[in-house]
Amino acid sequence: ETVFQEPKKGIVNTEAEDLILREEFLPKVDADLREGIRQCYVGAGHFVLGRHCAVKGKHAQLIDGSLQKKGLPAVRLTIKSVINPITESQLPAWANLALSECLRLRKCKHAHILNILGIGISKQQFHIFYPRMSQYVLKTMVSDAKKEFTIKQLLSF
Repeated sequence: ETVFQEPKKGIVNTEAEDLILREEFLPKVDADLREGIRQCYVGAGHFVLGRHCAVKGKHAQLIDGSLQKKGLPAVRLTIKSVINPITESQLPAWANLALSECLRLRKCKHAHILNILGIGISKQQFHIFYPRMSQYVLKTMVSDAKKEFTIKQLLSF
């Protein structure tokens, strides 16, 4: 199951969580991204950031985590999380670009494309939720031979 077959299905954010989105985060984001972010926003009360960091870059890191939908078991995630709080009045260009790519790919449903499951916000940081990746590496997930037809098979064809 994909967590967000329909936007925010099973997720009901509190008024306080929605207020954080409206007043603290959306004003920092490019105007053309705001509606897409609003549709897949997950309040901080619905996700837990894990402690295991698999990959750390200059601006972001991949960590484990989970998402809790009302009345269902927690869904394990791989979370791309910004390292430092965003304190400027506008998001940096790299952050807007990353969010733009995620929103564009969330509409594409294909076995070999990693879809985002949502975007969370906590403590002046944003987090992008992905399905749990084996070993947290996209290359490992895409080349998984257990899938019907993988890029690894295509490249060796």
